[in-house]
Amino acid sequence: MSYYLKLEVKEFEKRIRELERILGRKTLENEILKEAVRIGWKNNWSHGSHFKSLKI
Repeated sequence: MSYYLKLEVKEFEKRIRELERILGRKTLENEILKEAVRIGWKNNWSHGSHFKSLKI
């Protein structure tokens, strides 16, 4: 494999690692937000606030 191909492969591997890191962060963020919504719905439901028109 030529030097330039090796360099390009290393750049692609670096980019893949960065995208995987971002995906992991966004996945965690999504889970946190889903839990916050679940807690919010639970609290609103128990306090008599029913948002029937909202869909999640």
